[in-house]
Amino acid sequence: MAERISEAETAMILNTYMYTDYEDAEDGMTLSEIVEDMPEHIDVEETYRPQYEILKEAVKDPAIGNLTISHDPHDMGFNEGTNAATFTSPESGTIYVVYRGTSDGEWMDNGAGLYEDETTQQRQAVSYFDAVMGSVALTGAERIVVTGHSKGANKAQYVTMESAYASYIDACYSIDGQGHSKEAVNKWHDVMSTDEYERQTGKMYGINGENDYVSVLGTCIIPASHIFYVRTEADPFDFAAYHDITRMFATVEEKPGGGSRFSSPGNGSGSSGPGDGSIEAGGGSRITYHGRKNPYVFKRGNVADYISGVSDRIMNLSKDDLKGVALSAMQIPEIAFGGRKSGLDGSVAGLKDIKAFGFSGIPVIASVLSNTREGQNFKDKAYAGEKMTAVFSGNDSIRIYYRLLQNESERLCEIAVKLKEISEGLLQSAYRLSFYFDSVLIKEAHIKLYVGALDTQQEMLKRRVKLLDRIVAICTEFDSAVM
Repeated sequence: MAERISEAETAMILNTYMYTDYEDAEDGMTLSEIVEDMPEHIDVEETYRPQYEILKEAVKDPAIGNLTISHDPHDMGFNEGTNAATFTSPESGTIYVVYRGTSDGEWMDNGAGLYEDETTQQRQAVSYFDAVMGSVALTGAERIVVTGHSKGANKAQYVTMESAYASYIDACYSIDGQGHSKEAVNKWHDVMSTDEYERQTGKMYGINGENDYVSVLGTCIIPASHIFYVRTEADPFDFAAYHDITRMFATVEEKPGGGSRFSSPGNGSGSSGPGDGSIEAGGGSRITYHGRKNPYVFKRGNVADYISGVSDRIMNLSKDDLKGVALSAMQIPEIAFGGRKSGLDGSVAGLKDIKAFGFSGIPVIASVLSNTREGQNFKDKAYAGEKMTAVFSGNDSIRIYYRLLQNESERLCEIAVKLKEISEGLLQSAYRLSFYFDSVLIKEAHIKLYVGALDTQQEMLKRRVKLLDRIVAICTEFDSAVM
């Protein structure tokens, strides 16, 4: 008889469902019915193959398959970033409230969560949970579980601390969840008694990929004894896979030979038969997805340690610098992945924020990489094998751009030297005019004004050269690390 899927694994499975983008679920449908209906509405052969294979295997357990969905947040009037669902077990009566990770328009809100005591999307998450609980005739006998992955996990933690129904919550399963701002933690310490704070945080459990880089951001409020790490099957150079919940359900088998292809159900190719849940990836590896998570490991990996070191130092910056670094870092994925230039609340990274990232964020990243044990271990782990340029196709562009900066720095140095020569020559001319003529004081004063202006320009050039040299030094160090 198969081992029963635990409550924590059930939470992970429901979080996996949230990444299918299946939008045709109706209240009362079981997860088995949803999985059966998926091929009619989403691409389960390629785009959502991992999630589909995990769910298809998981629903074979009736305790998972019979979970019923309800409370679509968009039907309830919540904004487009509030992607959540509620599942109820007819067997045990357990209610699972599940929050998806970052949606379009929520990236800037992620950044705000590192320096504000409350964000727009955190408030939305609390409102959704309270609305669900308010619509259920609670008897106190139900088991209430709140969970999420990535940003969704941060929302689940926030709900556990802030909901009007917080005392009803029995467990919070945070999967790869971002931490919180110091302001939020201080607020909770101010408004809660020590017993209340420890009671609510004691309901939380962190389940993270061994090299997940999101769960180490911000201030963690989950008790250390409640944090567990799952073996994440990922290529060392596949950075995105470290945070992909499906990789916590995956095993990877290295196969001889090369080539990269996707084995879809019924294509009759290779050793991955129809519907066996396997994908043949580059380098001759075969990824197989299961309905059970991978085993726990004893500690987090080197990548997570390095990002944790960076986060710790960034969180100790001044609030203005922290805000600038956080917003600038999130502006890139907001544009690249979300397709928007601003957050749902209109927030964008301004010039001041980008400047803070350049002068405070980049030096922290480079310093931790160069001067800490975590940074050295990260380099040893990440770059021990083939060069990163084999994976990050844009790395050559980075190398070219910083060399252009270096050339620009050298050119500005030459201009500064010429300006110095010109100003010295003008000054000598002023002295000679004063020596040979009696009525040239006005001309001498004008020349000296020009000389002063040239000196100012020269100092500005020197500062710009210094900044360019600093950027070049950081890029050179990065380049040498990945070579």
